[in-house]
This record gives sequence, C-alpha cells and structure tokens, in this order.
Amino acid sequence: MNGLQLLKYTAIALVTLTALQSCSRSDDGGPPVPELGYTGYSKFKNTAGKDSFVTLNLTFKDGDGDIGLSESDSVPPYSYGSPFFNNLFVEFYVIENGLPAKITSQFIGPDTLYKDTVNFSQRIKYLTPEGKNKSIKGRIDVITPFFLLDLATYKPDSVYYEITLVDRSLNRSNLIKTPLIMLDF
Repeated sequence: MNGLQLLKYTAIALVTLTALQSCSRSDDGGPPVPELGYTGYSKFKNTAGKDSFVTLNLTFKDGDGDIGLSESDSVPPYSYGSPFFNNLFVEFYVIENGLPAKITSQFIGPDTLYKDTVNFSQRIKYLTPEGKNKSIKGRIDVITPFFLLDLATYKPDSVYYEITLVDRSLNRSNLIKTPLIMLDF
C-alpha cells in the first residue's frame, strides 16, 4: 500500500470514527429521510504554513435510523462500482475564472496512470441503534486532504463542497452547499 492509499484510508477511518462516537438516539422520531446540517469548517496548515486539509463539520438526523452500511452490504445497490457503494457524497468544486469547476487528479495504479474527478465521498459504517426507537442524530466530521490535487495545474484560491447523505432505503438527504472557503496553497 502506497502513502496515498494509506492517507486516504486513514481519512475514511477518521470520518467513520467521528460518526460512530458522535451519534445518539433521538426521541423525537421524525421523517425517515435523512437530514444534514452544516455547522462550519476548520482549516489545517502544513509545516510550510500552507493549507493542507479542511475538516467539514456536519450534523445529521434520521427518523428510522437506517444510516450507514455494514461490511455485508456488498451486493447491489451497495456493491463496489455501483452508485450507492458510498452513502455520504462529498463533491468538491474549485472556482476558476469566477466559475465553479470540478477538477481531476492523477494517481498511479499497479500498472497504469489513472485520472479521476476529485471527490471526498465516503462509506459510513452501520449506525442504527438497537431497540424499539431507531431514530438517530449525530455529528460527522469529513476530512478533505489536498494531497489529491495536482497543485502544479490547479491552485484555486477558493473551494466549496456539495454534500448529501443516503440511507439504506436510498432516501437522499437535503443538499448542503458550503460557503466559499478561501485557501492558501
């Protein structure tokens, strides 16, 4: 496993750990469609004083608690390569010439060079509470490291994210669009 893969899996593990530690039962029930909230972000700098990653702070609640996927959720529609393999969709946009744009990044696979659109989508682990009341609420912190960016090609001064959460019934939450986040690369 190369350093890039290790850092990616570490970021995914941190998101999952934060979600698991920050959820609780909600007594208010509520609709079965998940609801996301945005509470802010934090920027972190590297040793050169440049921005190296952003953590997005989100809240969620779901009336029937069917948030997250277990390791056994591996057949369609949750199988690898399917649209719902991930359940937290974090789309990443840069501002280029005053207009939003998605960017691509190159990475090296075992035998070839790949180019793919940068996003920070995740697979949140199974969070449904035990017992009769399944309603759940909590916090998710999404870490978005910038090592995936080709900073020789892209040096955006600002970015934003669009985020949705999908439950096991394939209900899609509201769309969260963050404000512009100014960066220093």
